[in-house]
Amino acid sequence: MTNAVPREVGLPSVAEATLAYVRGQIPGAGRLNEAQLAGRVADDVARLSQWFTRDREELPPGYLTRPAVRSAYQLYFGPVGAATAQSAMDLGRAWPAPMQRPLRILDVGAGPLVATLGLAERLRHTHVLEVTAVDGARKALDDGAAVLRSVAPAAKVAVHAGNLREGKFWRAAVRGRFDLVVVANVLNEWHAGGGGRGAARWVTNVVAEHLAEGGALVLVEPATRWGSHVLIEVREALALAGLGRAVAPCSGAQTCPLAASHRDWCFSEQPWTRPPHIAAIDAQIGHQRGTLKFSYLVVATRPPVAPWRIVGGAMRDGPMLRRYVCGPPGRAVAVAHRDSAPGWLTAAWRGDPVELPAQPKPDAAGARHEWVVDVGVKASDNRPPAPYPSPSRRTRRS
Repeated sequence: MTNAVPREVGLPSVAEATLAYVRGQIPGAGRLNEAQLAGRVADDVARLSQWFTRDREELPPGYLTRPAVRSAYQLYFGPVGAATAQSAMDLGRAWPAPMQRPLRILDVGAGPLVATLGLAERLRHTHVLEVTAVDGARKALDDGAAVLRSVAPAAKVAVHAGNLREGKFWRAAVRGRFDLVVVANVLNEWHAGGGGRGAARWVTNVVAEHLAEGGALVLVEPATRWGSHVLIEVREALALAGLGRAVAPCSGAQTCPLAASHRDWCFSEQPWTRPPHIAAIDAQIGHQRGTLKFSYLVVATRPPVAPWRIVGGAMRDGPMLRRYVCGPPGRAVAVAHRDSAPGWLTAAWRGDPVELPAQPKPDAAGARHEWVVDVGVKASDNRPPAPYPSPSRRTRRS
């Protein structure tokens, strides 16, 4: 006997359900239009944005216990985070196939279930969802569970509030193994316990104890130097422990090419459609979240998604175009003449998978990169690609 997957029609999107819920939490918000509501939360959104990007050390403990801050977070960062989780799943091709049993999801550091909501929006018509969500802020968990009931009414959710690193709480809250383990925007707030190394040890234990065979671990962090490098530490720790393999954004390199670098970092930038209320808040705070920028890591037991992936922006050097790519040998520079360059060299999004028409060769310059690959040097010019110059400040993030 199989579990029939419910197919509710007319369910709201995450953005719609979140907006409706937050209106009910802010006194008088039901009478406000989107611009007026944006004005009510703008200061808190701007403050949160600054904490998350530039002033991470000033992020106050328990910030999601404050009602106004929690509403601002849920209204703005909730839909953004849900869309980011979806984008990471897309890039990592981590969406599970339909199954004849409930899909078990563990959302660690869930807050208002931001990542779970992104998954549920895509999976609600194809899977029965069983969600275990753990976080330090009970009210945030309850807020997220309320929105989840609107987005995916058939989903079962158990929320547990407590210290994620306290063994007794964790053992009581998290039991068994899960098909998807999601850790979104948690490790960048890891101030204690050994920093990146402590976070890597903790994630390694979670995977060893709770990731089901054939399951996937999905980690998402901000597109910051710290966010990227803590994921690199996690990647290397999991590889050392023999727990799955990094399948995205990594493309088969045994060791991350940036593992020893404190200068460069890896992030993705992907398109999205801003909900109207997000655009209204952006207008209030002078921001333009026209794309999603994030660092992520997908760990599974299957082979990598693609042989190569774009990990840098397009760079121009006279008539030549160059772009960082990463693949089994490590990081390389794809180079082409502007008259014969493939379209992806300038038009593809950072993080997109790509197939290269040629094999990489050692970089003759040897100054900074091990590999260079010709993807369209002008046919009439038989000379090898020019040595790759040292990147300028504007191309540091690879």
